[in-house]
Amino acid sequence: MSPAPFFSKYKVAMLFEMKQTRFASQEIQLVNTNGKYTFPNDNFLNGKTVVGMWIQDNSSDDGKAPSGADLVPNPCIRASILTVRRDADAKILDFPLSYFLESTGDRSPRRVHIDGFNPGTSFVTILDTTTFAVNESIVIGVEYIDPHE
Repeated sequence: MSPAPFFSKYKVAMLFEMKQTRFASQEIQLVNTNGKYTFPNDNFLNGKTVVGMWIQDNSSDDGKAPSGADLVPNPCIRASILTVRRDADAKILDFPLSYFLESTGDRSPRRVHIDGFNPGTSFVTILDTTTFAVNESIVIGVEYIDPHE
């Protein structure tokens, strides 16, 4: 058997498996200075496969969140850690939040693969709480796939 038919069947199978990606934003409101802030638990992204994330550059310190709150400045993003959990015990990502920060000229989502995202158990930890003011927000853009579509 020549390899050509295998690759042709493989390509067809891949086309059927491809799912359309969708985009959403998650606003994390910093309502105190305790340093640990959970994602909104609205269940919109619950169970989805997250394939990309990004954070808007706010080097001019003039960005606004969807709620109208000021965005945190970039030093706050650089002083933060993202922890993603599938449930209360299964940590699948513990990573510097600055990895997702847009840089000049690069506005592409940073690739991740988080199968079964659970916003209710995921959170951001800000290690230096002097880098933001209460009532500012972190907005994380999310590219996801709904495995049930």
